[in-house]
Amino acid sequence: MSVEGYRPVAVLSTPAKIFETAIYKSLYAQVNAQLSEAQHGFRPMRSTTSNLMGYVALLLPTLDVGGQTDSAYFDFKKAFDRVDNDVLLRKLAGVGFSPHLLKFFASYMSDRQQYVEYAGHKSEQYFTRSGVSQGSNLGPLQFILMINDLPLVVKHAKCLLFADDLKLSLTINSVQDCERLQADIDRVVTWSKDNLLQFNNNKCSAITFSRAHKPLIYTYNIDEVPMTRVKEIKDLGVYFNTQLNFRDHIVNICKKAYKKLGFLLRTVRTFTNLKAITVLYNTLVRSQLECNATIWGLHEHKYILMLERIQNKFMRFLYLKYYGVYPFYPLMYPTLFVLGMVGYNELRVRRNLALALFVFKIIRGRLHEPNILEQIHLCVPDRYVWRRRRPRLFVVAISR
Repeated sequence: MSVEGYRPVAVLSTPAKIFETAIYKSLYAQVNAQLSEAQHGFRPMRSTTSNLMGYVALLLPTLDVGGQTDSAYFDFKKAFDRVDNDVLLRKLAGVGFSPHLLKFFASYMSDRQQYVEYAGHKSEQYFTRSGVSQGSNLGPLQFILMINDLPLVVKHAKCLLFADDLKLSLTINSVQDCERLQADIDRVVTWSKDNLLQFNNNKCSAITFSRAHKPLIYTYNIDEVPMTRVKEIKDLGVYFNTQLNFRDHIVNICKKAYKKLGFLLRTVRTFTNLKAITVLYNTLVRSQLECNATIWGLHEHKYILMLERIQNKFMRFLYLKYYGVYPFYPLMYPTLFVLGMVGYNELRVRRNLALALFVFKIIRGRLHEPNILEQIHLCVPDRYVWRRRRPRLFVVAISR
């Protein structure tokens, strides 16, 4: 891999990190109300799950009625490293930073020097004329303030951000809708030029979500260069395809989890500390099987079994470690019996619990996702005492 494939992380001194943490707490409390609702990165009560759940909530209603949604994905070219300091100071002034605070940030960002250390060798020091320090506490806040006004230029499409990951989505009913999405793409490109943040055109792509046999295919352009059209795209760790069924995603995570499980079983074969074995499994394998499971959790029996087989293989190995007998015979040692004896639940149960907790946190305001909240039926119909509730509370919407 070339040097271009690596992302630098600044190793800051401990006093600098403590200093930045104190400033961050004070600044974030003041600017939080001005941050865009489209931004889900580096903010409390938001995460990759809230970003993707809002995205799926936007796509599914259209797909279930036979409609079509087009999405354009953008990739900034080394976004954190190419933040122009002068542009950033203008953005900070725009959100209400006082002259004294602007003077402090100007001093803090100017004349910064870095060097690279590898295998005991150090490069010469050089000045960093742009960019925010990756690995710092203030860097992420500076960056989301830098692109905070980006969603304002989008007029028709739905805009979602996670740090520097940007996607635009619009329901397509005619060619005119495609042209509206293209107009929003042009506005975003113009914004990037005005703010000296370039897109990596080779990694920008477009995808059409539709279950129709012949969806409307439109060629979207960035600076008159056609965007790459894909049938599957990886978005914040989850694979989305045009059918939005997540089957390919489950197959991919099962392959990765099998490799990690094989490595784990070979490594811990001689371990005697059972707690260490379970911690390694939970960290390396189960976390892979449950990452963003509230987004892609399926109800198809085939894929449920595909996930459960990975855990069952480890559970039988763990049963051997606990009791000295390997449970070869399924009739004598049923899966639920083995799970109970080693203190685990089915992955299906854990996914359902995670989804219930996700909805509970949204209702109680512990997670911020208005798009999901407005789709939860909380209103009790009039005269519900003598009449059947229509719609039922927490009713599950009909979908494919």
